Amino acid sequence: MNNPIKNLFALPKGMLLLLGIYALSFPAIYLEVKLTGHSRVLEWLGLNPALVWKGQVWRALTFELTSASVLSWAINLFWLATLINILRNDWTSLRLWIFCFISAVGAAIPLLLIFRQADVYFTGGWAIVCALLLAWDRFYGRERILMLGLFHHRAQRRHHLLRLRWLAIHALDALRRRDRLALPDDWPETRDEPWQPNRGITTRRPAGIMICAEPKRLVAEKSFSRAVLARKHALLARSALADCHLCAHHCGVNRLNGETGLCHAGANANFFFAQTEVTDELELIPTFAVALSGCDLRCDFCITGAESWNPRAGKIFSAEEMAAKAKAALVDGAKTVMILGGEPTIHLPAALELVAALPDNAKLVWKTNAHGSAQARELLDGMFDVWLADFKFGNDGCAQRLAKVSDYVAVVQENLLWANEHSELVVRHLLMPGHIDCCWKPVAAWLAENLPGVKVNLRSGFWPAWHTARHVELRGTVSTSETERAWEIAREHRLNLIP
Repeated sequence: MNNPIKNLFALPKGMLLLLGIYALSFPAIYLEVKLTGHSRVLEWLGLNPALVWKGQVWRALTFELTSASVLSWAINLFWLATLINILRNDWTSLRLWIFCFISAVGAAIPLLLIFRQADVYFTGGWAIVCALLLAWDRFYGRERILMLGLFHHRAQRRHHLLRLRWLAIHALDALRRRDRLALPDDWPETRDEPWQPNRGITTRRPAGIMICAEPKRLVAEKSFSRAVLARKHALLARSALADCHLCAHHCGVNRLNGETGLCHAGANANFFFAQTEVTDELELIPTFAVALSGCDLRCDFCITGAESWNPRAGKIFSAEEMAAKAKAALVDGAKTVMILGGEPTIHLPAALELVAALPDNAKLVWKTNAHGSAQARELLDGMFDVWLADFKFGNDGCAQRLAKVSDYVAVVQENLLWANEHSELVVRHLLMPGHIDCCWKPVAAWLAENLPGVKVNLRSGFWPAWHTARHVELRGTVSTSETERAWEIAREHRLNLIP
C-alpha cells in the first residue's frame, strides 16, 4: 500500500505551495490573535461583502485560504490534501490553482449577492474542497468513499447537496451574527462551517480515505492517468468474481471460493503465450501479444482450442512480470500491446492489473470475442485505445451450433456499438466455408447500417482444426468462389476494409 505521507511530499511544488499556504494560514491567524488580541491577516483575507463591493475584490479569492477554527481547518486541510493527492495524476499545478481560484469566486458570488451590505467576515476552505469533490467525481464516477473508517457513501451528487447546505448555514449565521466576527474563545468572531455532511459521510475522528471495491458504472476521461484508474478497476473486477457476471453467460458463481461457471476459470489467470506478433492488423503490428488461457465460448473451429478451452493451461500470470516484458518489447519497436485469449474478459482482474503496470502512453489493444457483459464494459471503459472485436456469426443458430452460445448476435451488437463510442473499433470476421450467406452477409449488412465507416478486417485464413470435424461444412478451407462472394458483399455495403 502506498504511504500517504510519502505521496504527499512527492506532490509537484505548485500543489505543495497551495497546501502549505492553507496549512499555515490558521496557525498564523491564531498566533496573531493570541499575541495582539486581533488578526490583521483575517481582516485582510476574509470575505467581507461590504468591503468587496467597495473594491477589495481580492477577498473573493483569499477567503478560501482562511479558517475560523481548529476543527474546520483540520478537516478542510485533510480533505484538500487527500483530493489533491488523488488528482495529482490528472492535473498540473497550474490547472489546480486555476480551478481553486474559480471555485473560490464561484462560492463568493452568492454570498456577495445575498449579503451586499453585511459587515461580516466569511472564511472558507469548504468551496475548494467541494469543487475538488466535483472534479474527483468527474474522473471516478460512482466510486464509494469510506470516511474515517466508519461510514461510506457515493460521492456522486452528494457534493451538490453539501454546497447548498454550507451556503444556507453561512447565510443563517451571517444574519444571526451580522456586524461582528465569530471565532471560538477569545477570537474576534467569524464563521466557517466545518465539514459535516448530511448523512452518508460523517467525521468522527481523524483518519483516512479509501476506495471500496464494488461493481458499478465508472466514468472514464481522456485526461486522467490510465494506470491509476486501472488499479481501481482491477480491484472492482476482482471483487466481481464473488458473483461473476463478467461475460454474457451471467453464471453468478463465486470464483473467489473455487466455484466455476461455463468458462471453468477460477480466481487467478494463466497465459499460454506472450511474444511479439506480426500476423494481426497492419496498423497494429508489431504487437506484443499476451494470450490468457480460457474462454467463455466453445468454438469448434478455434485454432488455439486446447489452451482457449482450458483456463489452467500455460503458466501462472504475473502482471508485474508481464509488464516488464511488454515494456521491453515496446522499447525494441513494438507499436502496441495486445491482450487476448482465449477470451481476456473472463480474466478481467488480471488484464486490468497489467494495464495498471504499463505506461499511460502505451497503445493498448483489447482483442475480444465481444461477448462481455455491461459490467465488464464499465470496467473496461477508458482502459484500451483499440477494441479488436470478433463478429463471428450472423445468426444465433450458427452461434449455438458452432460455439455453444445463445443470444449471440444481440450481445455482440450491443458491445460493438458501445466500443465504437468509447474507443477505436476494429471488427474482425473470419470467413468460414459454408457460412458466407448465413453469417458474413448479415454481419456486413448490420455493420454498414449501424457502424458506417468502422474498420473491418475480413479474415480468410480459416483452417479446419480442433473440433471442426464435427461439422461437415467446416472440414475444408474457404473456396475461391466463397472468398470472391465475400468480397463482393463487402463492396456492395461499402465497408471500410483494412489489411
